[in-house]
Amino acid sequence: MTIRTITVSDITAVDFDENKTEPFFYLSEKFVWVKNKSPSEIYVSDTEVFDAGADGVSAVPAGECVLVNTPPANIIYLSGDGDAEIYTSDAALCPWEGGASGGGGGTPADVQPLTVSQMNSLLAKLND
Repeated sequence: MTIRTITVSDITAVDFDENKTEPFFYLSEKFVWVKNKSPSEIYVSDTEVFDAGADGVSAVPAGECVLVNTPPANIIYLSGDGDAEIYTSDAALCPWEGGASGGGGGTPADVQPLTVSQMNSLLAKLND
């Protein structure tokens, strides 16, 4: 398990390549979660050239998180401005519980736990 906070500015690459001299993350785990810690929406993709709303691009509202499939090129790209937390794990369970954000308010993260059948289906896809 690895968790780090990064600053997102324009398009920011998060490299999981273990062969780099100074890798940002080791992707020994199969799941990557991204939590938006900024006050505005950010976007997540596994390709550097992307548009909001395009296939393969996830919009992450302020204070919420998204599960990203293991990136095929060991890199994910974040677009926007602000901070994001990156969490890698061998479990598909969201590391953050839904709750109010700091500063006296906010909305809960819209993340539901996986059922056993959903987890089994996800694991079967990963092992194919």
